[in-house]
Amino acid sequence: MKMLTVVYLLLFCSSVVSGQNRSTPLPDQHLVTPEEMIKTIIERGSVEGGMQKQIGKMGDAAAVAVTRIFVGRDLTTNDLNAALEIITSSFADPRFVSIEADRQPRTTLLLLRYLDFWARDPAVKEDIAHTRKYVVEQYQKSLSPAK
Repeated sequence: MKMLTVVYLLLFCSSVVSGQNRSTPLPDQHLVTPEEMIKTIIERGSVEGGMQKQIGKMGDAAAVAVTRIFVGRDLTTNDLNAALEIITSSFADPRFVSIEADRQPRTTLLLLRYLDFWARDPAVKEDIAHTRKYVVEQYQKSLSPAK
């Protein structure tokens, strides 16, 4: 009977321990900076769900990171599209942007002008215009009181 009780306790404890979530990284895990994450998105050409959640907290800081990554680089259509996806994600809801100053799209609007300069494809230029409109609208919505 004691043996059966010990087995049940071991099974119960092992399932509880394995179900716990680590809030701190393991020593060999690399902490990814926002700029490294954005660089990965640009290289892959797509945003994953977890990344999108982090970018949503960045606001204008995401545009600053994109600008740093793009310095001295000949931009491709894929680069432009990835940047637009990052910008759209970063202004999905500016009220959730961590740093209040980054809720205003100052650098973002400058970056969009720069991207428009690089774009040769009329469809990409149209996407840039839609993104600019979206960012401004989202920022304006964030200024109005919540209902």
